[in-house]
Amino acid sequence: MKPTILICTPETAYFQKIAHTLSFFGQDSFVHLKTPDELLASENLGAPAACLIDARGADLTTLEWTQSVRMAFEKAVIIVLHQADTVPDVDVLKKNGANYLMHAHFDAEFIVDLLLEETHWDFGSDVPLTALQSIEAQDLPGGVALEFPVFVHLPHNGKTIQLRRKGDQLSEQIHEKASHLGQSVYFKKTDRGAVLTHLEKMQKPAEGAAGFSGTIGAIRAKRIFFESMAEFFDASSSYQSGKNIFENTRKIVGDLGLLGERPVSWWRDLILKRAGHERSFYDEALSLAHFAAAFGHLAKLPAADIEALALAGLLHNIGLSKVGGYVLGQDPSALSDEQQRLYRSYPAASSAMIKNKKVALPAAVNDIILQHRERPDGTGFPSGLTKDKLHPLTPMFHIAYRFQELTSIDGSGREKRTVIGALELMKEGALNGKEPLELGKVALLLKALKD
Repeated sequence: MKPTILICTPETAYFQKIAHTLSFFGQDSFVHLKTPDELLASENLGAPAACLIDARGADLTTLEWTQSVRMAFEKAVIIVLHQADTVPDVDVLKKNGANYLMHAHFDAEFIVDLLLEETHWDFGSDVPLTALQSIEAQDLPGGVALEFPVFVHLPHNGKTIQLRRKGDQLSEQIHEKASHLGQSVYFKKTDRGAVLTHLEKMQKPAEGAAGFSGTIGAIRAKRIFFESMAEFFDASSSYQSGKNIFENTRKIVGDLGLLGERPVSWWRDLILKRAGHERSFYDEALSLAHFAAAFGHLAKLPAADIEALALAGLLHNIGLSKVGGYVLGQDPSALSDEQQRLYRSYPAASSAMIKNKKVALPAAVNDIILQHRERPDGTGFPSGLTKDKLHPLTPMFHIAYRFQELTSIDGSGREKRTVIGALELMKEGALNGKEPLELGKVALLLKALKD
């Protein structure tokens, strides 16, 4: 029998929204339950793989739902969905059977990843791109038997095909051909454990890379990142919570290889591989950490400054969790008056959430986060600061932020720029006054990536 996912909410519109977000599981995979009584009265639910509970009201019904589902389905993964201003009691819900509490909007991509990881969902031969994660070329040497299947995605028809089965060998020619066509090689997210084991066994120090595996770093970093961000949505405030966030975010920066001394070619390759991602709250934070750190290295900044830029990238947008319904790339003028007010204050909200958790960040990191949407002419937000009031590292972060906007994919219909095309556009804009960026820094980065 095909597994099902229960979605427990009194609102049909909210059920449809969640089902649409998870549509690649198949619309016939979802069962809508409006009350806990419906759960008890329903028959033929089988053994649901997971249950998503609407906790936006943060009331006793959430607890009733959690208890009822856990009693009825001992092995089901229970994910309680909240929003930033209505966070239920984490400890109480977990004691009563909830596995995870997640922000209904901000955590959307991790809801998907957790469902894949916890349910081991089998898509058969037609695996959607959302269920795959890219693997770096240097992590798949030719002539070695794979311990997991690998795939390629064909963007012209939206199909994903299996490139090699478990036990097959992946020749270097095939990998080079895929890379030449601008395609990545992927593994199933449900195979992450096997992938980590395989890569750790095969890993050899590569020249100029200090033994760093980008795929291993990305797998570990993303999981740690979710755990760190979840701390922000726990209403309690403690020294230990702040310590966890600080230590974890520093570990992420290290796992991603962003602090080591490497040749310019390494940073060029990293920027090329990271550019062009679809925009989402978590991926945007990870990408901005990559770009800000890489640009810092290319500009030969001190190590402490590079770490500050990377940490600011990871934490800059947590305040967007306060802006209900906002989608990255959306024109802010289309938001309601209240949403616009929250949007224009999100850098301050990010800073406040960090301070509430007592995260002992260097002062530079907090300054960059507060100022990353300011403009040198004073027309930015949240405070309208002018150039003379900005931290010395903020202009470099502005460049990384704008670069990400131009090279990423979103639903706005905006043309995605190449790495060089984006920097050339930024240089031209800075030269004619249309881009609030420091011309000298943009020109330096463009030269470093062109040479």
